[in-house]
Amino acid sequence: MESSDNQYAGASIVVVSHHEGEDLLRTVRGLVDALPSDVEIIVVDDASTDGRIEALPGEGIRVLRPESRLGIASARNLGAAQSRGEVIVFSDAHVDATPGFLDPVRAVLGRPGVGAVGPVVSTRDDPSVKGFGFRRRDAASNIERLGKQGPDP
Repeated sequence: MESSDNQYAGASIVVVSHHEGEDLLRTVRGLVDALPSDVEIIVVDDASTDGRIEALPGEGIRVLRPESRLGIASARNLGAAQSRGEVIVFSDAHVDATPGFLDPVRAVLGRPGVGAVGPVVSTRDDPSVKGFGFRRRDAASNIERLGKQGPDP
C-alpha cells in the first residue's frame, strides 16, 4: 500500500441502490458524516424510480446510472471499475456508518496476505445483535449468523 499522511487517501465507498428510498439518504448522509471529505463516495443507481437519488447531498457524491438494471453484483462491479480508490469499500444502501470505521479496515488490509476484509454486522433495530458473516442454511436462502471466530480480524 502506498503510504500517505492521510490514512484515508485512496479510499472509495461504493453504494448500490435500487428503490432504497429514505434508507439511501440516511446511509449516504451517515457516510458523509463518518468520513473525511477526501474519501470518494459513489452511488450506483440501479434503475431506481423512487426519486431519492435526486435528494442526495451533491458535493462529493458521484452517481452512476447504468442504462439498464444490473443487479447487485454487476452494479458493485461497475462502481468498483469507476472508483479511483486503492481501497474499495462496498456498502449496502441501508446501513449506519460509524465514525472511524475505515481505520481498522485499512489497518487489516495493510497486513501481508490480506486482500479483503468483512466487518461485524448488526441490525438497526437491535445493534446488540452482531454477526461475523453468515452461511445459508437451506435452498430458501435462510441464513445463520456466524459468531466471532477469534480475537484477530
